[in-house]
Amino acid sequence: LKAEAVYALTNKPIITYSSDRVKVWHDAFLKVKDLPTQPQKYSVSLKYFLENISIPIDEKDVLVGRMVEESFTEEEEKLFQEKYMSVPGCFGKPDFVIENGHCSLRWDILFKKGIPALRKEAEYWLEYYEKNGNESQIDFERSAIGMYDATIIYLKRSAEECRKFGKIEQAEIFDKLSVGAPDSFFSAMQLYWTVTFIICAYLASNPTLTLGRPDLF
Repeated sequence: LKAEAVYALTNKPIITYSSDRVKVWHDAFLKVKDLPTQPQKYSVSLKYFLENISIPIDEKDVLVGRMVEESFTEEEEKLFQEKYMSVPGCFGKPDFVIENGHCSLRWDILFKKGIPALRKEAEYWLEYYEKNGNESQIDFERSAIGMYDATIIYLKRSAEECRKFGKIEQAEIFDKLSVGAPDSFFSAMQLYWTVTFIICAYLASNPTLTLGRPDLF
């Protein structure tokens, strides 16, 4: 880890793009731009995004979660900008993907229940609002379920990539997180990092997510 930090500070090109992120958001935006509401666009595009974004793994990774990075020549950057950064409503990421900076999640609940249980709660509220609520509430809960589904897909894909790479322990952790709550310090930290990584690397232009007190959680 120290060697990677030293490399990033000394040899990594100053201008480095998370170009894969931009390309996948671009494609996701075009697929959902005609959906009627922001929650629908957000959840459906996130599912497409987490189904298609690359999941690179490095031998030294203890917690899995990094993005593809690359540097461009001047001509390559010009072509990249023209193709992927010139779509109205999608400058790097879609405008309906609202900011997630300067916030904190209920990490204690996430660790206690896990993603699948939170999805089940959203199903409960969807059923409730279908009987007692309005279209906006119904739309929100359906979209929440879609976003949980997208995250579970990403957890399952991460397990597959870990297994291909030979990181069997990490693969088993992702398998468990895709169906339940973390059951060890290691699995809790992996869930911690995966959720943080998705929000900070892929959903936020201003990645200032407060991580709270893991020593207490």
